[in-house]
Amino acid sequence: MISNTANTNFYDRATDLPNRDFFLESLQRLLDQGDTTNVNVLAVEMDALKRVGMR
Repeated sequence: MISNTANTNFYDRATDLPNRDFFLESLQRLLDQGDTTNVNVLAVEMDALKRVGMR
């Protein structure tokens, strides 16, 4: 479990995986640096994947 309480808002409590807030904060930090030549984002809607898996 994550011991630093300042970082608990950036991780899922059940899985300890980074969450959407972590992603957005990290992306904003990258964009603020100005050099976005190597920045790529792939967005996957997980609900759609769930429907595919149930077929």
